[in-house]
Amino acid sequence: SWEDTAGEGAHTQGGQWVVISGQNFGSIAEDAIDSVTYGDDGIEFTACAEGNHSTYMNCTGSGSNETCVLVDPCPCRVVTDHTAINCTTVAGAGYDHTWVVTIEGQESSASTTSYGSPEIHSLEGPGARNASTFGGEAVTITGR
Repeated sequence: SWEDTAGEGAHTQGGQWVVISGQNFGSIAEDAIDSVTYGDDGIEFTACAEGNHSTYMNCTGSGSNETCVLVDPCPCRVVTDHTAINCTTVAGAGYDHTWVVTIEGQESSASTTSYGSPEIHSLEGPGARNASTFGGEAVTITGR
């Protein structure tokens, strides 16, 4: 099972924690997660890539302009021995996504989640009101 911490489906931009509850995930110390994926058939979105468990520094620029960011290619962790995993969603869309957790080569059974519906907060620009029927006027749509 999973817990929707936002209460309205996952945000399409990703970055939200989900709690995956189950059994036989291993201990916190073991860190036995091979991969965590989800999507229509369970593999479209990768929350944790197989074989990527080590954090690394991604640096850009040089000298005094160098900026480094710590990257975690597997932002999924066992948080309660054997029964709970926290993962971060990635950007995406859709509903009834199947989640697949692989622990030491063994795949989980299916559980599903959904992204929230798009929301339009405002329409701006020359084409937002009293637009020409000939078209060609810009409209900026703001939302989430």
